[in-house]
Amino acid sequence: MVHPTDSELVALVHRELAVPQATEVRAHLASCEPCHARYRALAQEDGQVASLLVLLDAPVPTVPLATILRRAHCGRRARPVAAAIAALLAAATVAATVIPGSPLHPFFRNVVGRPTLQTRPALPPASAPADSTGVTVPADTEVTIALRDPQSAGEIRLLWQADAPALSVRAIGGEVGYTVRTGRVLVENRRPAVRYEITLPYTVPAVTLMVGDHVLWRSSRAADPGQSRQPITFDLSQTKQRVQ
Repeated sequence: MVHPTDSELVALVHRELAVPQATEVRAHLASCEPCHARYRALAQEDGQVASLLVLLDAPVPTVPLATILRRAHCGRRARPVAAAIAALLAAATVAATVIPGSPLHPFFRNVVGRPTLQTRPALPPASAPADSTGVTVPADTEVTIALRDPQSAGEIRLLWQADAPALSVRAIGGEVGYTVRTGRVLVENRRPAVRYEITLPYTVPAVTLMVGDHVLWRSSRAADPGQSRQPITFDLSQTKQRVQ
């Protein structure tokens, strides 16, 4: 067949091609390295966009119009009253301090002569909620996901998702970076995350999960076509090698 267009490759990523056409395109990708590279690039870009769109899922809080108008009205009414009260207090204070016979005269003179009080240190800002970072990679080849350094706390959650356009790795908390190569995601966990969430498409042929030099879990579709796709959670304080 002729080389598929980008539109056809994106449709293949989204599983929108008819079965005969999808089979033909996949056969072409197996024998055409440039087209296969385009497919992988489009799948990765699509996965990155999907990851960013997750951030837009949180609903924006709504404020009724009546509440906005009421606050604005109260603010306009309160400002002149507060200004008038402040002006009266200032005038009364000045008058009291300059009248020798006033009982406030010696009081304010003593206050002025006192040393300045130490100001209370500001409270530390509230800690921000743990943030999250992640990457996506195409799911048409075997993938190894490796935490670079051993980690004895936190957890890893694996979730199979039939309609996932790409494999994704997301770290929650800590300060984590990523190095992505063909078929490999290296998680730089110098400051470990509290939780790692890995989403696996059904189309990924094989996945290996490592922590340091230790193989934590391995799944191969060829070795076990009927494998369970139930979510899996690993407690990193109690991990053992697992092959599926």
